[in-house]
Amino acid sequence: MAQIAGEIYSGGCTLSKWVYGKPVRVLAAVIFCACLAVVGEYLGNVGVLELDRLEDLIGMDRRTIWLATQAPDQRSDIAIVTIGEDALRDYPYVSPIPRKILAALVNEIDSAAPRAIGLDIIIERRSDGDRDLIGAISSARHPVVLGGLDDRYASAASSDVSLFREQLDAQEEFVRASGVLVGHLWLEHKTGAFNKDDATVRYVGASNKGRPQRESFSQVLAKSAGYTHQPASGVIAWLLPPKDQTTPLFAQISVRRHKSEELDSGRKLLSPAELDLLKGRIVLVGADMVDRDQHKTPLFVRDGRLSPGVMIHAQSIAQIIDGDRDIREMPAWARLLLLFAMGLICLFASSSHHVHTHKEWGVYGIALLGFVLLLLFRLDIPVGPLVFVGLVGIFVVPFLEFLVGKYTQAAARVRRWGVVSR
Repeated sequence: MAQIAGEIYSGGCTLSKWVYGKPVRVLAAVIFCACLAVVGEYLGNVGVLELDRLEDLIGMDRRTIWLATQAPDQRSDIAIVTIGEDALRDYPYVSPIPRKILAALVNEIDSAAPRAIGLDIIIERRSDGDRDLIGAISSARHPVVLGGLDDRYASAASSDVSLFREQLDAQEEFVRASGVLVGHLWLEHKTGAFNKDDATVRYVGASNKGRPQRESFSQVLAKSAGYTHQPASGVIAWLLPPKDQTTPLFAQISVRRHKSEELDSGRKLLSPAELDLLKGRIVLVGADMVDRDQHKTPLFVRDGRLSPGVMIHAQSIAQIIDGDRDIREMPAWARLLLLFAMGLICLFASSSHHVHTHKEWGVYGIALLGFVLLLLFRLDIPVGPLVFVGLVGIFVVPFLEFLVGKYTQAAARVRRWGVVSR
């Protein structure tokens, strides 16, 4: 490769010089870039070029947080009730969360006149207290939405698929008995051939096309509360907490430590002041435990903390309520045009010595492009396909230049040989 590079930079014919001045060659270059764009778009659509880990490296998550909207004050329309390890310390087990706790919370929150109640809890097995929870949901005066599994979890689960099917059947049995609204809890951290282990959540999963067919938990919960905005894409538009570091973005209540006997005797889990805080809000109930449902998000670059799933769903609901913070994915024609332009730039710039000695310029360029498009148009760029086209420009185009140079030299020899032979 060093020899090839030497011949390219020693003044020989380059692909860009070969193209100039010849309409047919210009057409060939255009066709090459168009084909490269189509290949990049296709590979991006089928998941081969999902390079979310690269988004970390080139600062796309940091860009997302830099341009995120900062709330002027704590949200007055969403509250979160969390169940942690401390609340369950006097119970013989912590998983599944005892149904009697969930039933008590539904009854207490419903009495506070919330706008809707969302249970970020998966009911994947039959358990003691199911009857109490079914009764609480059935008698609730305000909408109750349950988070659920769908068949996408089967492919992600490491356990036996048959066991997952049993869990799904148990969930659907509970749904039929309670009549509860259900939305899937699938949060996407897109993976592909080159980043199978990336775990940064940047998307809310689309409506499931398999079994059962349901919208996302956040979408169903928002609709039950009267908010009908449909986000332009699954990309989560993160909202930053107020500048006052002591004020959290969402009102959050942690269930206190208690014993099962206390619930049996009628003691409340939430105080009157806490219940008053929940009035008129969408209230999400979920676990906040160190060993489950903790996710890395773009917010990690800001505070270095993992986010519980219930907090991510609250972010998604806030985006639906606001209705004007959506981050749109580029339409297919715009992505193809962008990839085509990237191909042309690589085609004509790759012969420059500076491009090859400063390859990081391309990375900075993609990062800057992502920053500008998000700032001006709220558009998310296809990072993976752009990097693919850029790599082709860096490594393949110089090789083509080498071939063109050899072809040009061979043609010159043939012409000289023809002149001499005469």
